[in-house]
Amino acid sequence: MLTLAIETTASVASVALARNGVTERLRLSRREMNHLSELTPMIRDMLADADVTLAEIDAIAVSAGPGSFTGMRIGVSTARALAQVSGKPLIPVPTLETFVFQEAAAGRIVCPIMDARLGQVYAGAYRLGSPRILETLVPGGAYIYEDFLSLTKDAAKARGKGAGEMLLMPDEDYPRDASQAAAWAHAFGAPRDYRSVEPLYIRKAEAQRRLDEGLLQPKG
Repeated sequence: MLTLAIETTASVASVALARNGVTERLRLSRREMNHLSELTPMIRDMLADADVTLAEIDAIAVSAGPGSFTGMRIGVSTARALAQVSGKPLIPVPTLETFVFQEAAAGRIVCPIMDARLGQVYAGAYRLGSPRILETLVPGGAYIYEDFLSLTKDAAKARGKGAGEMLLMPDEDYPRDASQAAAWAHAFGAPRDYRSVEPLYIRKAEAQRRLDEGLLQPKG
């Protein structure tokens, strides 16, 4: 199975071409937060270098969030457009769970942590039991950091695991790329029609929250 994977939830966008979950090609953007201008050329150039056409791809995987709101929208809308024109299935990938496929995560309880602002973090706790078994100790969500740590320690203790088996993975120390999204898609992905795939918004964008609370007035 040949998969085109897209990762735009981080500050650096990336794309990967993977066969049966193993990445054969990987490209990263040259500048941070430049997804809109660099994503499509990266995909085009990577496929050209690999001498692969979009018609030869079996599926498209996209890291759907949480993460940068703008990045999620760019990645998902690009993946949807590619799936629409090619007729290929689209696999939405929960970004937090992709951290289990980082090399440092092997055999550990993985705790990805992203800054969600407003005094919260996007986080979850997972353990990869085998290439196709993923155990969720704490579901991905928006947490106060101290509360998340407490939940994770309690969940680990309930499974007979010590705190030493937990690996905290702040995204600034464990940068993610499309190769992990490709690995997750191969292990756990369920292809879907492109029209049903949306960014995974764990929490509302700040502007929408303020609008809902009456702190902003809509224009027009």
